[in-house]
Amino acid sequence: MAPGGETCDIESTHHWFDMENVASLVTLVILVLVSFPVMAMLYRKKKGRFEILRDDSAGFEFETDLGLFSIDRNEHRFHFSTKDGREAIALSEIERLNFGLLREWAFGAELLTGLQFLDLFKRYRDTNNWYQISLVLVGGPVVPLFVAGQYEPREFLRAWWFDFQVRVLHRLGLFEDVEDAARSSLTAIQGAFEESGNPLRLS
Repeated sequence: MAPGGETCDIESTHHWFDMENVASLVTLVILVLVSFPVMAMLYRKKKGRFEILRDDSAGFEFETDLGLFSIDRNEHRFHFSTKDGREAIALSEIERLNFGLLREWAFGAELLTGLQFLDLFKRYRDTNNWYQISLVLVGGPVVPLFVAGQYEPREFLRAWWFDFQVRVLHRLGLFEDVEDAARSSLTAIQGAFEESGNPLRLS
């Protein structure tokens, strides 16, 4: 009997400690923990290989997912070998470097993380961001040099949560900023042309 003659339901005072709520809390914790390795998998770099094989007074050579490329600093020529074959051009035929970004809908990731109504709107669609480096030749032909992609979630009102996950994964060594890596590759390529006496403007 409670003071004042009123009865008190003891079970109601322990509402938050019943097994149903404990199970719900444990389930929520498990889902949060599982989300980190899932996101680490989604965030992993797609392609993005950039390996410098040679850098000396005679030339600069590098390899990417798209082929093998080299600058001959003695003959002032650019050599490239891709799936379409081998070719060599004079450095003077290169007009500029291009650094581009292509966004494509990451529909598979949407299905994995849960497709929602707002995902049908472009601004809230998860994307795969593809960073691309290419040479633009005089007259318009393009020679692709490098490509790297990374997943970007864009769910409504959840940017704060994704930012938190990225910080945690980065501290654990499970996240690489692909845009930074692409820009680092761009800097190396641009510097190599400058050292070869053929600086290229960027577009």
